[in-house]
Amino acid sequence: MRPAQVIRGHRPGYGPSAITSAEPRQTLTCSERRFGVKAKEGGQLVSKFQGFSTLATPADLLEKLRHDLSRIRQNLTHPYAAFDFFVTAEHLLDWKYPDTVGQSNKNTRTLLRTTTPLLRVVSHLANGAKHFKATRHKSVDSVRPHSGFFDPEFFDPGFFDTDSLRVELIGDDALALGPEITVLALAQQVLQYWEANLASP
Repeated sequence: MRPAQVIRGHRPGYGPSAITSAEPRQTLTCSERRFGVKAKEGGQLVSKFQGFSTLATPADLLEKLRHDLSRIRQNLTHPYAAFDFFVTAEHLLDWKYPDTVGQSNKNTRTLLRTTTPLLRVVSHLANGAKHFKATRHKSVDSVRPHSGFFDPEFFDPGFFDTDSLRVELIGDDALALGPEITVLALAQQVLQYWEANLASP
C-alpha cells in the first residue's frame, strides 16, 4: 500500500508556489474604507460628500429658508433665526450654480453677487456672521435691535413700528434698498427673489 501523500498548505503570496492573479486585487486605503472617499491621481483624495443629509437640492435649501423666515416672525429681535436665514440664503447661490469643470458657474456666482444689491447685502451679512468681520464687503453698516411702540402680536410689523432687528445699509445698496430695513422685510425680499429664481432654469 502506498503511503498517503501529504499536501502541504501554503499562504497565498508566499514561497515559490504562490499563484499570481492576472487582475491584482484592489486595496483600499484607511481613509477610503472609513470615510468613503475615492483616491485621485497624484495621491489626492476626492470626497463624495455633497448636500447635508436630507438637504440635497436647491429646492430643499429653499424650504429651509422658508422655515428660518417663520422663526424670524416668531421672535423679531432674536439673532439666531436671522443668522441661519442669511447664511442659508448665501449658500443657495452656490447650490444653484455649483462648481463644475469649467469656470462658467463660478463666473455666474461672482457676477450675481457683485451686481445684485439684494445678494450683495446677503453676502455681507452671511460672511460677517461667519467670519465675525467681513472686510471685503461694503453694504452693511450695522445690525442692531430696535425697540418699537407697538406689540407685534397685535400689530403687523410690516406696517407698524414694532420691536425688530434692523439692518443699516451704506453706499449703493442703501440707495437701492433704503438706508435702513428690518431683518424681517429684508428676509421676505430674499425669499421672494429665490422663489422666483429657482422656479426658472
